[in-house]
Amino acid sequence: MTAHTSRLFILSVLALLMAASRAHVFDHFSPPDASWAVFFIAGFHLRGWGRWAFPLLMALAVGVDWYVISGQGMSFWEHYCVSAAYWFLVPAYASMWLGGACIAPAATPAPAGKRWAT
Repeated sequence: MTAHTSRLFILSVLALLMAASRAHVFDHFSPPDASWAVFFIAGFHLRGWGRWAFPLLMALAVGVDWYVISGQGMSFWEHYCVSAAYWFLVPAYASMWLGGACIAPAATPAPAGKRWAT
């Protein structure tokens, strides 16, 4: 698997995780919102793709919110969750992305045979 293919796979899994956790697709169990973790992991693994992957994930988050709110018969722009504070999710998610990108260079794989510190 090439680096490009593995990054696409990671992006796909993260997008599915975020959509499933925000949309409440399961009847009896609703996993907690994974958006913060998704943006942090994406920043860690998708460095260099931020110009298009971050806006894509951000649009997915807003799109899922629109789908859920509209599906309940309410107007997206008049819903109590969509206030002026809603748009501060952009810098919040960007900080999670940058946090993951900042620690990625310091995260070095363990040498073979040295999996655990003794």
